[in-house]
Amino acid sequence: MLLTGSYSFITVHNHPNNNPQKSDADIQSDAYLKQIADLLNITYREGLVITKKQVETIEDPAMKKVRQLDKLVDELAKGKPIEKIKR
Repeated sequence: MLLTGSYSFITVHNHPNNNPQKSDADIQSDAYLKQIADLLNITYREGLVITKKQVETIEDPAMKKVRQLDKLVDELAKGKPIEKIKR
């Protein structure tokens, strides 16, 4: 990422047992990657778990809401009218 000048990234890994549930290790790794990305000023977009039939996000639903609210606050700070902001 650093060599290519990337400004954002996602991670994807599989669960060969076909259980799409995020494990404690998945959640810890996801949090660690977010911290590293923040230090490097790179946006960590999403962590995904794939199985033969499903794709699941690792992100905690509560954190997803926080990110949406952060985006809304940023848009409002830029002076964008509320009715023009995508939700």
